[in-house]
Amino acid sequence: MTLITPAVLALLLAQMWVAVPILGSQGSLRLTSLAALAIVLALCAWSNRRHGGGWGFRIQSLGPAARLAALLTLPALAVILGAGRELGSLHAPGRLAPRFAVLLLWALVQQFILQTVILREAKSALPRQAALLTAAGLFALIHLPNPLLTPVTFVAALGWCWVYDRHPNLLPIALSHAVASLALAAAFDPATTGGMRVGYGYFLHHGSWS
Repeated sequence: MTLITPAVLALLLAQMWVAVPILGSQGSLRLTSLAALAIVLALCAWSNRRHGGGWGFRIQSLGPAARLAALLTLPALAVILGAGRELGSLHAPGRLAPRFAVLLLWALVQQFILQTVILREAKSALPRQAALLTAAGLFALIHLPNPLLTPVTFVAALGWCWVYDRHPNLLPIALSHAVASLALAAAFDPATTGGMRVGYGYFLHHGSWS
C-alpha cells in the first residue's frame, strides 16, 4: 500500500475531526470541505494515472456489475424498509428527486475513492480477501462514531468491493450506494440515523461536545 491511501484518509479525517469542531457551522467550513475533497480527488486521479489502475468505468463490466449489485441491493432494501415499517418510522423523504441526484453524485465520488485507490492499493499489499476486508474497514472508519452507519457501511462496502473486484464499473455500485442511503433515511428517523452525519458532526447533531 502506497502513501496515497494514508494521505487520503488523513485529509478526510482531519476535515471531519479538526476542521468541523474549529469552524462549526461557519461558511468557511464549506470552503475547507471542498478544498479537502478536491485535494483527495486530485491525489486519487494522480495515483490512477501513475499506476494505471483504471478509472472504474469499464464498459464490459457494466452489465455483470449491475446484476451483482442488484442481487446484493434488493434484499438489503427489503430488510431496511421492512425494519422501518416495523418500527413505525418509515416515511417519504422530502424533495426526493434533487436529494437522490445529490446522493448519487456523492456516492460516485466515495466509490471512486474507495475502489480505484483504497481497494486497489490494499490488493497490491495483501491477499485478496484481506484486501477486501481492509478496504471495507477503512471505509467504515470514516463513518465513525455513527453507531448505525459504521457497521452498515462496513457490510455494504464489503459487498461493493466484492462486486467491483470482479466487475470494475463504478456506476452500479454508486447507484446501489445512493439507493441504500435514501432507504436508510426513509426507514429511520434522524435520532436513529444520527442525521446521516459522521465525525465530529455526529456529536453536533446530538447536542454533545458542543
